[in-house]
Amino acid sequence: MRRSRSRWIVLLVSGFAIMLLAVAFALNFLWAASLTRFSPNQSTTVLAVRGGVVFGVVTTAYPWPQSIWGTRFNLWPRTPRMEHNYFGFVEWWPYGIVDANGSTLYFPFWLLALPFVGTAYLGWKRTVPDSFKCRSCKYSIDGLHASICPECGAPINNPPACASSTSPPA
Repeated sequence: MRRSRSRWIVLLVSGFAIMLLAVAFALNFLWAASLTRFSPNQSTTVLAVRGGVVFGVVTTAYPWPQSIWGTRFNLWPRTPRMEHNYFGFVEWWPYGIVDANGSTLYFPFWLLALPFVGTAYLGWKRTVPDSFKCRSCKYSIDGLHASICPECGAPINNPPACASSTSPPA
């Protein structure tokens, strides 16, 4: 049995994504990172913290100062001052918060890795046969319309798709 080229690509991409999320999870205990886009009355943030990713949108009644408009990337090392806000315990379940100021969604890294793990599993399990062969003598039975092997006479349990149940008598 061999795997097709597209299956190998799926396996490689899924494996890379799983490794990337595992590394992000491990580094998340040492660093917190955020990417924030400020506009006049709203900020949109993606924050990697506490073993997951937080997506947040905050709307303000007063405009943000024009000096902070734009996109900013921040990386914080783990320090005692930042321990409570950005590190602390790991959140294991997703949650969402909606209030008057905006909304926040949290997804743990394991939940983000789940589709890639499933894709990698399916890519590993599903295989493409090299060719149809007799199980006894390994004779190629591609295109054969009989239900017995012409080489050794053994019955063919899984005839190819072209074999019909009304094959001519031998």
